[in-house]
Amino acid sequence: MIALSTFAAHIEQGLNAVGQKYNIKFAVFSDAGTYKKAFKSREKKEKYTNGLLTAGSSSVLPTQGLTIATQNASFEIVVALPTPSTDGEIIAAHRAVLDEYFKRYEVQAIEQPVTDANGNAAMTTYSVGAVYSLASTGTVAVRDGIGTSITFDVYIEYGYIENGLNSNDCKFTLDGYPLPFRAVKITKSPQVQSDSYSDTEGRGTSKNLSFARSFDFILPALSGKTGIGSIVNAELLDNDLNKIHTLTVQMGTNAETKTYSVVFGETTASLEGVDNVGNTVALIEAAVAIPQLNVGE
Repeated sequence: MIALSTFAAHIEQGLNAVGQKYNIKFAVFSDAGTYKKAFKSREKKEKYTNGLLTAGSSSVLPTQGLTIATQNASFEIVVALPTPSTDGEIIAAHRAVLDEYFKRYEVQAIEQPVTDANGNAAMTTYSVGAVYSLASTGTVAVRDGIGTSITFDVYIEYGYIENGLNSNDCKFTLDGYPLPFRAVKITKSPQVQSDSYSDTEGRGTSKNLSFARSFDFILPALSGKTGIGSIVNAELLDNDLNKIHTLTVQMGTNAETKTYSVVFGETTASLEGVDNVGNTVALIEAAVAIPQLNVGE
């Protein structure tokens, strides 16, 4: 399992990276802690915006010794409002930092120290996906140790797997354009020889004669005269039957990139009311050249 303090340290690092351009410095605690007051010296005075990350519900799926888990958490920051004349400016700056950092889905590799059954220390790597809500505005109140202040709240869902592969680490392009998928299913379907073999014990065995490979994507529909949107729309609305496209697949950040020649299979666009349009696209590995066999050979 990953300690909550590890997630807190990651959030603090990310917020401080964004907060530099607003001259805001964050101090993030986990579960419990006291507010970090301004540090004073003759040279400088540093002010911190305090944040507290607390654990919510969690679950662990036992999988043959591997750790697969989800962890919900709540993150609250408290922004000091020293003078009414600057309240609006301070609140707007903090809102800008929070919106920039928490607007995304984030995937990270986190190392966590563990101890095995023999007492030996080691490092375990987890692939972690984090989904953030946008920060909601709380209340203005007088709080102990910080004075007049306002709160912001963010809700976070972590999902992680030990030494795992995250979907966001897998990259696909079509004719050089990135495919911004919501979901992908890769299928390899073998054709099995119909007459099986049997050994002396009567056990039937068989072999594959050929296979077909397909890639099924769920995509947001995109507009534009170039890019994925134009390729999908042309396939839907034009009359091309066997136009060859180039698909690249990288199953993980450090994995080898594979290249396939593909044609479009069943492709749909779903439209309803004022909802965003969605596409489902099937790409099937294509026969670029069909070998010719001479009769009698």
